[in-house]
Amino acid sequence: LFFNIANCYVRMDQYAVAIQKYNQSIQIKPDFAEALYSLSMLYITLEKGSQAIQLLRWLAELGNSKWSELATQFIEDIEQQELQL
Repeated sequence: LFFNIANCYVRMDQYAVAIQKYNQSIQIKPDFAEALYSLSMLYITLEKGSQAIQLLRWLAELGNSKWSELATQFIEDIEQQELQL
């Protein structure tokens, strides 16, 4: 439920509330890969790379191959962009 509400807030550009709702969703189910991924993408949008990387590393450790692969790729991309700055 919180995940869907968070997605609605993202669509309305109310990112602070969306972050709260994603976090509530993750607190209830810490291995909720889609919520971890969505929150990390929101952090990337908000240029909060270190917070995004933290969540992506958590996601990569979950062992779900689809989400782990995505997370690993995004971590590499973010770190590469940070090196170029």
